[in-house]
Amino acid sequence: MPLLVREGAELSPAVVIPGGPAAPLSDDSVPQQIGRTVGRAATKAADLLANLPKFGRKK
Repeated sequence: MPLLVREGAELSPAVVIPGGPAAPLSDDSVPQQIGRTVGRAATKAADLLANLPKFGRKK
């Protein structure tokens, strides 16, 4: 894979390098965040399905 930065080129201050000195999220918050996201997606999907017309359910 070719290098994207020329030798001697400096990075802009806006560039963030993963794994830098900043600490990532604690291990406990990541599963909690994923669970919350999945819960929101499930709730939204249930709401969308409830609002669809009921095709083929004639009584």
